[in-house]
Amino acid sequence: MIKKEINKEKIIEMYNSGSTMITIAEYFGFKSYGPVQKVLKKEGINLRLRIGSNSRSKSLNENYFDNIDTPNKAYILGWIMSDGYVSKNKLKFGLKDLEILEFIKSELDSGHKISEIFVYDKRTNKTYQQHTLQICSKKISESLNKLGIQQSKSFTVDLPKIDKILYPHLIRGLFDGDGYVGEGKNSAGDLFPRFSLILSEKLYNSLTPIFNNLNIELKKPDIVAEKNGDLILKLRVYRKKELRCFFNYIYGDGNVSKLNRKYDKFKELLGDSDPINNLTIKKYSLTGELMDTYKSIRNAGKHSDIPFQTLYSNIIKNKKEEYKGFRWEVSQ
Repeated sequence: MIKKEINKEKIIEMYNSGSTMITIAEYFGFKSYGPVQKVLKKEGINLRLRIGSNSRSKSLNENYFDNIDTPNKAYILGWIMSDGYVSKNKLKFGLKDLEILEFIKSELDSGHKISEIFVYDKRTNKTYQQHTLQICSKKISESLNKLGIQQSKSFTVDLPKIDKILYPHLIRGLFDGDGYVGEGKNSAGDLFPRFSLILSEKLYNSLTPIFNNLNIELKKPDIVAEKNGDLILKLRVYRKKELRCFFNYIYGDGNVSKLNRKYDKFKELLGDSDPINNLTIKKYSLTGELMDTYKSIRNAGKHSDIPFQTLYSNIIKNKKEEYKGFRWEVSQ
């Protein structure tokens, strides 16, 4: 990277606009953020800095949530609403997805440590790895409280007052934090994609008009939990056409902050990650009798007790007409 001449005005402008000292240093081609910090201190700019109990500096942009004005801020807000913990002076996450915590830490210019713990789940009788990020900041907690995100928020959280143009990013954060996309099976045994999202009743009611505007018909929600008259509901969508509308709404062109494993799973179920899912597969007996017709290689494999990857390799990639005691025909 070519080193740029130090421009004090530009450094101050970028810092006051929310850029981190590391980001500014990279912009100017510095090896460290030391020159940036030196300029800011000399010009009397208040640094976003906190002192930890171990007396080592921990950087933190405590003003991050004062104004939700960027897609990334809205996305992280959705994560906090769905899977974060907020108290009077603490923001905490416990996730298995390290990439999200690293993203949040970077966005908040946080010097706090991401820890690794192992959690035992009684339901599955298994122990899972989890990553935690804990940020002690009364200022951040107060900013989140003003947005309606408080301690014991699960039953009461509602859609915060932010620019509607940022709703897709906030909802993507909700989905990444507490949503599900996977496969279901109808009465005929055919697989189909399905989607669900866990929400407070208030948030469900606030999001319903958004889904209606997308021409997405919501099924009657399931009641997941109840406390003092407040409900937690499960929002459900099953139709592929409607799921595609939702996918396009929250992801756009895909160049957004997101949990990659859910994005990839969503694309796979919609058939976008692999064009072979849009093929028609016919299965015949070796004597020529039509046994069944499938709308995707996944269904063909599922109903033939053959891993669809194996079936794909043999009848599509290697173009075998006969495989596993059947004759196969593939068409668009």
